[in-house]
Amino acid sequence: ADVSTGSSAERTSVLVLAKNLQTVAETKAYLDQSGLVSSGTRHLEEVLFAPSQLDVIAIFPDEFDSVELASTIHSMRRAMPDLLDAIRGTLEPS
Repeated sequence: ADVSTGSSAERTSVLVLAKNLQTVAETKAYLDQSGLVSSGTRHLEEVLFAPSQLDVIAIFPDEFDSVELASTIHSMRRAMPDLLDAIRGTLEPS
């Protein structure tokens, strides 16, 4: 997918998943400014209803229950086998 040019149908589509509203908003704003098509959610169950044209899910897992998150990622991979990647971020500084 082209991350910098073309129509939104051709650009990389990213879903931001984080419990913290500020994390969702700031990450989404950064991705939008970078020319990506982005959306965000604070609810695990919404990931399973993500658009089929989604390329990447950026996950900030810190505040989610680890068992529930792992189950959701497993279900997501089955439901969206063409998903490019699921990026696990962190809210904690390195």
